[in-house]
Amino acid sequence: MGIILIALLTGLLYRLGGTGGAWWKNTKVRDLGVPLVCVGWLYFALGCPWWALLLSVGVMYGSLTTYNKWASKLIYGKDCNDVKWISWLVTGMSYGVALFIISWVTGNWMGLLNRTLVLGVFTCLWSEAIGNATWEEFGRGFLIGITLPLILT
Repeated sequence: MGIILIALLTGLLYRLGGTGGAWWKNTKVRDLGVPLVCVGWLYFALGCPWWALLLSVGVMYGSLTTYNKWASKLIYGKDCNDVKWISWLVTGMSYGVALFIISWVTGNWMGLLNRTLVLGVFTCLWSEAIGNATWEEFGRGFLIGITLPLILT
């Protein structure tokens, strides 16, 4: 499956998980759907052992469940409950580093570093620049999918 299609699918699942309501709009659609699509692509791209992929789903699940507001509080003080640029940077980096098990198994550490840095910077830039929740969430999910090939380097 082409990486553009994967990125569109991760963008859609990420956005659906942020809308709430029906079961297909529940946050678990994002939290489980995005990792499953990503490790599915990685399975065919890398042929990793099943246990590494399964563990990676769990770690990615964890990375998708928070916007890391603690980072904003750390920089801006205790009164800050908003998601500021630093939180988006940490959030994007957590999306990237979530695949560390894949890098451990394959030895693609430089790919993990590259993807983590790219996801951190672009998640931050995108989230700060876009004011529309639909496009903002879709874009963050799209970034998670479109950067998958970086892990191969």
